[in-house]
Amino acid sequence: MLKRMLHDGTVYSISSFLGRGIALILVPFYTKVFSPTDYGIIDIFSVVASLTFLIVALEISQSVARFYPELEDLNTKKSYASTALIFTIISYLIFGFLMFSFADFIGHKILDKQYFKSLYSIAIIQIVIAGISRFLINQLRLQFRSKTYALVNITNLVVTSIAAIYLVLVIRIGVIGTFYAALIGSSSTLILAFSLSTHDYGLVFSKKKLVEMLRFSLPFVPSSIAVFLSLFTDRIMIKEMLSLNELGLYGIAFRFSSIIIVLVSGFRTALSPLIYKYYKRESTKLELSKLLNIFVFFGGLFVSLMFLFPKEILQLLTSSDYIGAWKIIGILTLIAIISNLYIFTPGASIAKKTIHLLLANLIGASSNVIFNYLLIPVFGVFGAAIGTLISAILVFIYYLTNSQRYYRIPFQTIQLIKFILVFLILIGFSVTANIYFSTSLGMIALKTIILVIFSVLSLKLLITNWKDYFFKIRSYIIYKLT
Repeated sequence: MLKRMLHDGTVYSISSFLGRGIALILVPFYTKVFSPTDYGIIDIFSVVASLTFLIVALEISQSVARFYPELEDLNTKKSYASTALIFTIISYLIFGFLMFSFADFIGHKILDKQYFKSLYSIAIIQIVIAGISRFLINQLRLQFRSKTYALVNITNLVVTSIAAIYLVLVIRIGVIGTFYAALIGSSSTLILAFSLSTHDYGLVFSKKKLVEMLRFSLPFVPSSIAVFLSLFTDRIMIKEMLSLNELGLYGIAFRFSSIIIVLVSGFRTALSPLIYKYYKRESTKLELSKLLNIFVFFGGLFVSLMFLFPKEILQLLTSSDYIGAWKIIGILTLIAIISNLYIFTPGASIAKKTIHLLLANLIGASSNVIFNYLLIPVFGVFGAAIGTLISAILVFIYYLTNSQRYYRIPFQTIQLIKFILVFLILIGFSVTANIYFSTSLGMIALKTIILVIFSVLSLKLLITNWKDYFFKIRSYIIYKLT
């Protein structure tokens, strides 16, 4: 089981990494032809799509994930999968019909009038196709067909990227080209995913099984909406309280900060099943404490890089229109790290106290709304980032305090506090340097020296036996090479 989990986790991480990598490679080219307002349009529809994927099919994929893997009879499996797929298709078709029926009202709420007619229709069609294809792709994962899953995802990335390059960079039809490209990619994904799994579906629809699945999945909808608000409140409020231009700056900063999410995903995918398998062993608690320190060390290095060199990154990879995003890249990266620390707080899940997971999501959603509402009018996009950061910290504190009640892990608190103090000093230096000093070779050299010093101090504070880890990794690499 462990070998299979590590194998599948690696495959999933590689496909995810390729997706983020291609997206980042295209950023320097896109920023030459797109204004921040164009990026704001892309981001607002990504928010609409994310909410749609959560609520339209009533999270029925959660039910399939719960019931499908433990079934033995192939006909029963096909019945569950087919019923859920038919329900998903009908749900998205109804969604599409309603979005077109009320297009004048909804479209003008989402977009400025000048962009409405050209973008709205193609974006809604793309969301419908993508929603159905997401169900098919998820089904491949439930069947442990990790390589097929990766193949479909990579095909989507390649097709979408080629279409985007041609439409946006070659014939230059503007921001609508990204939506056409996404539609082409989603359509190819749907066709490929279904063709590779036709034997898993049939013209079978069971009302009884649908009711059974919806009873299980419906309670997830409020929680999922709370998660959505925690993740996207900042962008929704920036659009409503500021403009699409500011949302575009925020979106660019988010794209760079989200690199860390890809790096974390493989770690998270591999760790979670191990925790639930071995949590009864006393040694597991100590290992989790050590793993947290390692996670914080590498996460801290990446965050410090984003705090120290935001202007240099933007100058290298974007146009001058996006330099204003430097103020929030580091903060958004820090949010990404803090938001993933929950994997080290498994107590509520181990004790099956899932009410705490819902409460954590509600805390995140409500606090994000409140702090963004208060801070955006005063500080703009910087206020949105700070508000979301405060929300992420509150959620983690809630996760931590409740987890320790049910499954106490001996975290190295003193070392972590010392690291936080050093990290805060680095942030203070970074902000001062970026505000008061222009980018120059001398400043880049000084920041590099600071980064090296921070890395050494962090290593000694967080990983007391770092030499042992180093020699183990070196020996493993030498073994693989020979």
